[in-house]
Amino acid sequence: MKKIIIVTAAILMALALSACTVTPKDKDSTAKTTAAPTSVKAGQQETTADKADSGTTAAPETTPAATEAPTTPAPTTTVVPVKEAFQVGDTVSIKDLTFVYVASGEYESDNQFLQPADGNKYIFLEFYVEYNGKGNTSVSSFDFEGYADGYSVDKKYSFDNELSGSISSGRWNQGRIYFEVPQDATKIEAEYDVNLFTDEVIKFVYEGEQNSGFVPEKKIDADPDALVPGGTVETKELKITYLDCGVAVSDNQFLQPAEGYKYIYFELEFENISSREQSVSSLLFNCYADGKYCESHLMVRDDDLSATLSSGRKTKGSVVFEVPEDATVIELEYETSLISGKFIVFSYVNK
Repeated sequence: MKKIIIVTAAILMALALSACTVTPKDKDSTAKTTAAPTSVKAGQQETTADKADSGTTAAPETTPAATEAPTTPAPTTTVVPVKEAFQVGDTVSIKDLTFVYVASGEYESDNQFLQPADGNKYIFLEFYVEYNGKGNTSVSSFDFEGYADGYSVDKKYSFDNELSGSISSGRWNQGRIYFEVPQDATKIEAEYDVNLFTDEVIKFVYEGEQNSGFVPEKKIDADPDALVPGGTVETKELKITYLDCGVAVSDNQFLQPAEGYKYIYFELEFENISSREQSVSSLLFNCYADGKYCESHLMVRDDDLSATLSSGRKTKGSVVFEVPEDATVIELEYETSLISGKFIVFSYVNK
């Protein structure tokens, strides 16, 4: 009986051990899990980690880079180096403006009340400036700052051919800026302020007596829509009649045109045709001779045009400018809107 019990216990133990034993094949089939996709370099396919498993092969997953059509690489941008400081003869374009550094040198004033301090001298830098933007823009000596050996120097005004004025699209100006600098200064530069709201400047170096020989091209294409004497034009607010034009003669010995120049006048009438008060100002006129900006002279005649008009009222007067005697095309522009930059053009007719 005891023998039977022992045999029976041995059989039961063998069966229990058999139930707990797992073959290697069973271990693979029960423990196997799918790994998360592993990313590879761009342009290659992404596969699952168990792709090489002895079971079924998973379909390869592809990244967008593998299915998209090849694209053309973006063009590279070539950066053109900008000179640290421009010299006489150089041309530089700044937005809608083109500058030509025409000449430089020392300046001697013939006015006994305008002389440099002891140890100082006056110098000038001369520029040609052309504008090709919308409306008009102003370029003057106020846009420049001067430095001698790193120190700020004073600008000087009221000298011959000073650079100043408003230029409309396609027009140009040429003039000088003046500084008072130490006679022994070794490095003199002028900086043009490109934008009042940024620190962007363009540098021009002064190197003594220099002249590029640059001669500006005259622009003699007359505006086909320009008014001639007797013509009338209307805006929303004003009716403008071009009455007359001619040579203006000054009886002031201290107010005479430069050699080779003459004073001319444009006589106009303005009528307020709106229901609101309107202002007319001589400062809204600009004159160009063969495309070049001309200086205005308000004191040559005593019939200044500026006035404030109530509805239905009129004013009559003239504006005077100094122009070259040999100018071919002389045109007067009146800016009707500071916002839109629109102009009315009046043609000067030689008599």
